[in-house]
Amino acid sequence: MYCGSRRLRLLAVAALMAPLPIPAALADSGPAVSRINAKISAEGGNIDSDGAGIVTGAVSAPLGHAFGFQADGEIGIVDGEEYGGGAFHLFRRDPSRFLFGAYGSYHQWKSIKISRLAGEFEIYRSQWTLGGLVGWEHVDVPTTVNGLAVTNRDDDHFFTEIDLAWYATDNFKLSAGYHYENEKSLFSGELEYSPGWQSAATVYANADIGEDSYTRLTGGVRFYLNGGEQKSLIRRHREDDPQTYSPIFPDSLTTVSPTATGGTNFCPTGIFDFPSYAGCTCPSGTRLISVGEFGNDARCISTNVE
Repeated sequence: MYCGSRRLRLLAVAALMAPLPIPAALADSGPAVSRINAKISAEGGNIDSDGAGIVTGAVSAPLGHAFGFQADGEIGIVDGEEYGGGAFHLFRRDPSRFLFGAYGSYHQWKSIKISRLAGEFEIYRSQWTLGGLVGWEHVDVPTTVNGLAVTNRDDDHFFTEIDLAWYATDNFKLSAGYHYENEKSLFSGELEYSPGWQSAATVYANADIGEDSYTRLTGGVRFYLNGGEQKSLIRRHREDDPQTYSPIFPDSLTTVSPTATGGTNFCPTGIFDFPSYAGCTCPSGTRLISVGEFGNDARCISTNVE
């Protein structure tokens, strides 16, 4: 049952990432990426009540005229723990009208790993840009932490990030959007401004507020590197590098404490993935049974239940 469900999810993502038919009226008016370019940013602040400092870099390159590629990388410290990851963007773009493409990423923090596959899009209209991701993410949690069994389970679910940006001037961007990540609804806002003291540098701030009291408030500075060519912020966003994205991690991992004397690794409560917890012990008065169509799931039930 699980395998069939996973295949359907992968097919759904593949459909999202499939090249979209572009009407003849939308013929390319410029290259997807003007030239090989890069950007690097450093930000700090608060992520879900935890202190954070993150450095993000990206390199974009043209693939012929109509297509482009970007590779992203992130590294930093969140809540005193190492955080990092990377992503790719493969896209077709007409810088006067649209971007459509495929996106994939992998990030890790506190032994939790998040992988994403999605379709990416941007629609350009005058001073407005509507863009984001629509796809699937897999959250992989460890089976043990410091020798204790983790009761959280791996999870696969739909996610999306949709943002509407308005360029009040060619060098001042304001955006707002709705994100559904890690099965949480979030409202997002961002501003980015090129102050003019150095055309390749901007200052920016991000805010996310959502379910379970989740908040992210960060800000920093970003440098655009494209061989010294002078461009406005709106042109950099549409002619050079697409947006970078970061996932939202689970709040915490729940572990089962060992007994004071035996150090027993108890099985999680409720239904759990049996291969991930092989060798665990059911609490006294309960016994282990197999559940599910393929026997991969198990749970501890009372010994009085037949």
